[in-house]
Amino acid sequence: MNWRYLGFLMLGLAPAATVGFLFKDIIESSFEDPLPVGLLMILTGALLLATKWARPRNMPLNWWRALIIGLAQVCALLPGISRSGATIATALLLGVEPEEAFRFSFFMLLPAVIGSAILDAKDIASLPHPAWLLGGFAVALATGLASLWVLRKTLISRRLFWFAFYLFAVGAASLAFFFWR
Repeated sequence: MNWRYLGFLMLGLAPAATVGFLFKDIIESSFEDPLPVGLLMILTGALLLATKWARPRNMPLNWWRALIIGLAQVCALLPGISRSGATIATALLLGVEPEEAFRFSFFMLLPAVIGSAILDAKDIASLPHPAWLLGGFAVALATGLASLWVLRKTLISRRLFWFAFYLFAVGAASLAFFFWR
């Protein structure tokens, strides 16, 4: 990884880090209501469906594309918006090759996960059964790696839009639950 790419990552991370820090309480409270979750899942599905018609134009990652992808990550602070879905779909719609869209989205994830773990370390350390954490960590790691493998294969085969139908169904079920209860 070169310095220029690292600069793109920093630019892509800056919007979500800033908004997440400044509006942490508001963002966390938005997870309490199922209505926006269902609506935003359907919106995420629409974004993924749009990738069906996105043709890679071999557009290189540059400063403005990194910033726009970073702004897509800001949207993913809300419940129902997939972070990977938003960043990868945005990159594809900007003409970035699928493999590069996957790589950039993954590298944008790492600081967010590490930063979140650092912020939550105090709470994690105070849990009564830390051995359970190791088991949970192992399962999460295995599941995460398998999911990344599937996501990468799906992207390379240009079938990311398939996930849209899952999101439409789950979003509709969430809305039905909201209105039914």
